[in-house]
Amino acid sequence: IEKITYPDSLTKLPSHAYSGAAKMKSVKLPSDLDTLPENCFYGCSGLTEFIIPESVKTINSYAFQNSYIKELKVPSTVETLKDYALAYSNLQKVELDEKFTSFPSSLFYDSKKLSSVNIPSGLTVLPASTFYNCSALQSIELPDTLTTINNYAFAYSGITSIEIPDTVTSIGSYVFSNASKLKSAKLSANLTTIPYQAFYNCTSLTGIDIHEGVKNTGSYAFYNCTSLESVKLPSTLT
Repeated sequence: IEKITYPDSLTKLPSHAYSGAAKMKSVKLPSDLDTLPENCFYGCSGLTEFIIPESVKTINSYAFQNSYIKELKVPSTVETLKDYALAYSNLQKVELDEKFTSFPSSLFYDSKKLSSVNIPSGLTVLPASTFYNCSALQSIELPDTLTTINNYAFAYSGITSIEIPDTVTSIGSYVFSNASKLKSAKLSANLTTIPYQAFYNCTSLTGIDIHEGVKNTGSYAFYNCTSLESVKLPSTLT
């Protein structure tokens, strides 16, 4: 399929609207379209460029799953991102407007080619599985508005180093689990707990500071961190 055309008057499209159009190299959306549906561009291997039009207010789950769009700018006109909105994609670079102060769960889940993305400066919570299995993502800058990083946020990612700002007071279980390329981690000075399997199987981790104030370390927090030679434990640990 090289071309799929919908009436220009439509504001909504069905799920899988352009799915399977492997030879489609460009797309003209209805001019008043307000939502990108689930699996909108599934399998569109010929479509490598796409601009989100100003009419679109909502991006539904899996909208870019198995599409071959390389770069995406999410403009301020988008109001709602659903869970998994940019998941399972081949996106390499994503630019998010600074207006976003919250993310849905699993936003970039299993987007294995993602190597560049910005975190808006007003974000307070990094939800569960945000960058799960984003294996090409080596670094990211976390804003100093962040207070919470939830479960699996960087699990199986390609992160090589991380600096968690001191505004963060809570990190979730499995947060860096199986991030096998992670070499160094600077924790927030205001953490009191390192949770269950937080750094599980981080086989490249060579150094970490556990600062005074940490009271609890969960089971298997550093299990199989085979490159970690020594850890200095704080006097506050109970």
